[in-house]
Amino acid sequence: MPPAHEGSPFNQVEIDLLRQWILAGAPHPKDEKPEADPRNHWAFQPITRPIVPTFERRDWVRNPIDAFVAKQHEQRGLTPLPEASRAILLRRLSLDLIGLPPTLEELQRVQTDTSEHWYESEVNRLLSSPRHGERWARHWMDIWRYSDWWGLGSQLRNSQKHLWHWRDWIMESLNANISYDEMVRQMIAADELYPNDLKKLRATGYLARNYFLFNRHQWMDETVEHVSKGFLGLTMNCVRCHDHKYDPFPQRAYYQMRAFFEPYHARLEVVPGENDLEKNGIPRVFDAHPETPTYRFVRGDEKNPDQSQSITPGVPNLIAPEMPEIKTVDLPLEAWQPERRAWVTETFLTAARQKLDVAENALNVANEKLKVAKAASKKPAAKTAQSPPAGKVPEPIVVDTFDKLDEKRWQFFGGKWQHSAKRLEQKLDGPTRAVIRLQADVPQDFEATIRFTIMGGSKWRSIGLGFDAAAHPDKDTNSTYHEQFLYVSGAQGEAKIQAAANVAGKWSYPPAPAMRRLPISLNREYTLNVRIRDRLLNVTLNGEVVLTCTTPAARQNGAMQISTFDALVAIHEFRLAPLDPSIKLQHL
Repeated sequence: MPPAHEGSPFNQVEIDLLRQWILAGAPHPKDEKPEADPRNHWAFQPITRPIVPTFERRDWVRNPIDAFVAKQHEQRGLTPLPEASRAILLRRLSLDLIGLPPTLEELQRVQTDTSEHWYESEVNRLLSSPRHGERWARHWMDIWRYSDWWGLGSQLRNSQKHLWHWRDWIMESLNANISYDEMVRQMIAADELYPNDLKKLRATGYLARNYFLFNRHQWMDETVEHVSKGFLGLTMNCVRCHDHKYDPFPQRAYYQMRAFFEPYHARLEVVPGENDLEKNGIPRVFDAHPETPTYRFVRGDEKNPDQSQSITPGVPNLIAPEMPEIKTVDLPLEAWQPERRAWVTETFLTAARQKLDVAENALNVANEKLKVAKAASKKPAAKTAQSPPAGKVPEPIVVDTFDKLDEKRWQFFGGKWQHSAKRLEQKLDGPTRAVIRLQADVPQDFEATIRFTIMGGSKWRSIGLGFDAAAHPDKDTNSTYHEQFLYVSGAQGEAKIQAAANVAGKWSYPPAPAMRRLPISLNREYTLNVRIRDRLLNVTLNGEVVLTCTTPAARQNGAMQISTFDALVAIHEFRLAPLDPSIKLQHL
């Protein structure tokens, strides 16, 4: 002794002195006397307001606190510095009250404020800000031991899920000027004082936070320790094993404190509109085991309880000489059977109705697909372009450089299309889709090329090639519409090339290898080449291979179209041909 990291060990002389003192019976000084009354100790004296001192200089003193500073100046022969500028005062004030520096507008306002009480006005403004509660809640959250839950996987082992409800209650209480004593009452006993008030029940997150799955005694120990430290400023945890060495608290006092909390447990309360407690719920406490006795542990050993006498709740006489009688609290039925609350029932019914709607919609989609499949089986297969004989380079089906607009070749859906010499432009901005559909049969395996320039757009700036598309992009219902889509997006910060699919009206956007981030510039000409054999896609952009993937959905007969979304685009050329059988595509 002492431990190596806390100082030098005793030398032999000191050890011999200590041994002799112990052998002599460890006598104390003869004139040593205990305190006549522990209440006389300075730590237990009530706080009193001191007398404001008098002083000579009064030119800068504005309040009683200044008077104490001025008196010390006089006694120490100090001269106060000049008053700080308004900008510095406002910065100090803002950082202290809300934790944020003032804005430029706020600095400019105080510089031009000619009122006598500009500083008081700024104090009131900052105290009224919701940021004030957020800033100062952190201080109380440290004292009251706020923390999120931890566990293993989904198993909660400590604290409680959704404990942020208690955090929000602290901030809101500070901003609402809830008194400190009322905040303490709610944290300790809102389940009895306000059993049906969910907003106030959030306060009991203070006790719910102590939950510990594997050891109830550790849970109770931490509750007694931190209630004592957080609200009384006392280290009651020492008294678990023995009478306190310094404070006037016997070991029994510790277990009297524990007896208050012995029955309580924690649970999650269903919140209006959400029946899934994994998503949301209010952690709160309740008395689950009111008949559980509290016993004193001999030397603090939980395996050695003194069951000769149970301990009743109480606090040290030093704090409350006259303990009021403890009585049973009658709680409303909904407090211990929360499912009886009308809104809880409605929340579960709403969730059940939503599941039923989803199931019915899925059934309708399935029936519609079945209807389409039956109708298709009765019709001849859709006409498709024939693949060329092996060894012969296929002839293009379409080559359009837009020297003129062939309205028999293209069908227009949405957007604002305008033709000019050697280009077709889409000039409608905003998050809407514009489509030109090719009025020609498309082979199952094909090679298509689009040469284009993105000139602008609000955000997404997308242009791409759609194929296997349903009959009508606007009139087909969600349950029947389908399309494969390969597009380039010039969105700022999110530019990419993406293979996507629409099945039964629902778009899917798979990750890599069906998506690749790459820079796409405005007002630059790009050539997008798409080769597809069965479901294998090879895509190049300006001659560089950028995607090698399978189509996001199964293939089926359909139309080919060029689409834009939220983009101002010029299309310079389009080519379509059957895929040359001799071309070998790259595989994943």
